[in-house]
Amino acid sequence: MKKQRSCTWKGKLGKLEEHLSNCDFVAVKCPKGCGKEMQRKDLKEHLEKECPNRTKPCKHRKKEIKWNELEDHYEECPKFPVECDSRKKENIPRRQVSRNAFVSCSFFFSFAIFAIFAIFVKLPSLPKCFYRYFCLIFHFCHIRSFLLQITQAGLKLGARRWANCVLSTLHLSNRTQTRREEVDELTRTVAELRNRTRHFERQLEETGMRQENQIRDLTFRFNRCVTKSSEVEGRLCNGAYIWKIDNYRQYRQDALSGVMTAIHSPSFYTSVYGYKLYMRINLNGVDSGVGKHVALFVHMMQGDYDSILEWPFTGRIALSILDQSDGAEYRHHISETLVAKPNLLAFQRPTAPRNYKGYGYVEFAPIEAIREPQYVRNNTMLVRIQIFQ
Repeated sequence: MKKQRSCTWKGKLGKLEEHLSNCDFVAVKCPKGCGKEMQRKDLKEHLEKECPNRTKPCKHRKKEIKWNELEDHYEECPKFPVECDSRKKENIPRRQVSRNAFVSCSFFFSFAIFAIFAIFVKLPSLPKCFYRYFCLIFHFCHIRSFLLQITQAGLKLGARRWANCVLSTLHLSNRTQTRREEVDELTRTVAELRNRTRHFERQLEETGMRQENQIRDLTFRFNRCVTKSSEVEGRLCNGAYIWKIDNYRQYRQDALSGVMTAIHSPSFYTSVYGYKLYMRINLNGVDSGVGKHVALFVHMMQGDYDSILEWPFTGRIALSILDQSDGAEYRHHISETLVAKPNLLAFQRPTAPRNYKGYGYVEFAPIEAIREPQYVRNNTMLVRIQIFQ
């Protein structure tokens, strides 16, 4: 296979477009519409020797004819030189043959008339049909010669066209076979790509499942760490814990609409190895205080060291909603102190993770008294509990 050379032109970028319009190594398509691409330097040879749509001029009419149709054109070209049977001449344009034939027929016809006229003048007794018979003989002779010429030319033309049809059919069959092989190859490629796609989909699905499991495990670990962190914070508070309620306005709206009437604090301990508790607040009240007072309660929880603690729980508990105003001398916390009653279930040792029996105040503070920015600042409320034993 002949190795194609590449362009070695070097120049300014601004002259690249001008160079490409004349470069011999640029790929161009055949202007005759055969669809083949080649380098510009090979275009002339392609147009002269290879292109199936190339043309050649007719020698007699100067008309451009496709090279594979040139012989058929010569069989029909009106200026193509042929032999005239009527006058036995050669190299007469085809369109003059029929004219010569007509002139020849006229000549024989005139001769026949003259001969018949002479015969009838000298021999008036001969039947008049002799004249017609004589004319018909000459006409049929000329027509026979003309038909033979047309038949031979037609057979030659038909044979050539038949040969062209056979060649075209063979060429089409070869192209069809090539296309069939290409289709088979494309079918195999598509099947292979489909299998690879399914393999990648399975791998992606497995990877996604693994990542989901990892995310689930990490989420569980994170939540456990947060819980442990909160628990450590609750253990170290030593019975004085401040509950920070963020997003107060949303909680207040949820309480008004009944979506969530109560919220619970994180758990905390009276000491590192002490009792475990949590607080519950109803921002829109509960029971008789609904819509008028904020309710605040304390609940006992199962702790890690309940087995060494004294039960029921005894002591005093101070609950406060802290005033967040600037200047400590002007602050006025809303506070109440309760004393644990050992006979109540709320202070007995819990038999469940949470003791749902709580103790506190249904009317801890009027809702109108919870004003901003005194008790709610930056959309945050602070609730404090102090335990004295």
